[in-house]
Amino acid sequence: MPEAAHLPPASETRTIPPLPAEPMDRYADLLVRIGVNLQPRQCLNLRAELEHADFARRVVAAAYRHGAKYVNMVWTHDPIT
Repeated sequence: MPEAAHLPPASETRTIPPLPAEPMDRYADLLVRIGVNLQPRQCLNLRAELEHADFARRVVAAAYRHGAKYVNMVWTHDPIT
């Protein structure tokens, strides 16, 4: 029977540093303009995990910059048990 993989303690795991603000804003803008193709006066429904709140807020701001009438933000949180 194969051995179970050894996972390092949480204190030893690496985290990926967050992107600087400018690339995140540019990506949010690209997402709204090209990915969603949001048109002026349209509404946008957006759902995001709480862990991604910073980026979700950037997407909301980009939507309003591109003329969204209203952005409905739904936050989700699925804790690990």
